[in-house]
Amino acid sequence: MIAMLDRSQDGFMQYQEYLELQQCLVAWFNVFHQHDADRSGFIEAQELSRVIKGLFGYGISADCLSTLLRRYSRVLPGPQGDRCLISFDDFVAMSVRLRAYTDAFRRRDQLQHGGGETGQCTFQYDDFLRCVMCL
Repeated sequence: MIAMLDRSQDGFMQYQEYLELQQCLVAWFNVFHQHDADRSGFIEAQELSRVIKGLFGYGISADCLSTLLRRYSRVLPGPQGDRCLISFDDFVAMSVRLRAYTDAFRRRDQLQHGGGETGQCTFQYDDFLRCVMCL
C-alpha cells in the first residue's frame, strides 16, 4: 500500500501520502460493505465485476476478471454450484494492485502518446520489473 501512494518515491510514507491511504481504505471499506449484502464478510464474484468495471471504471476483459478471481477469491462448493467469495483483505490487496498498476500504465501511455490515453504503451523490461516488484 505504501508503494502505491509513495508519490515522492523515497520508500517512506509522508503525511499527505498517509492521508490519501487512509481515504482509500475508508472508500474501499464502504464499497465492500455496500456489496456485502448478507454481512458475511465476503462479496460475490458478480459483485466484484460490477465494482471493478462500474465503480472503479477499469475496462477489463472477462479473462482478466477470471484471473483476478482465481488470485483473490475463495471457491466454496454449494448446493446450487460453486461460489467465488472475496474477503475484505483480498479486496484491498486486489484494489491496491489494480490502482498501482493502472496508474503506472496510464503514466507511460500518456508519456508515449502526447498526454492522451490510448490503452497501449511499451515497457522496457527494467521499467516493467520496477512497476510490478514494488507491490
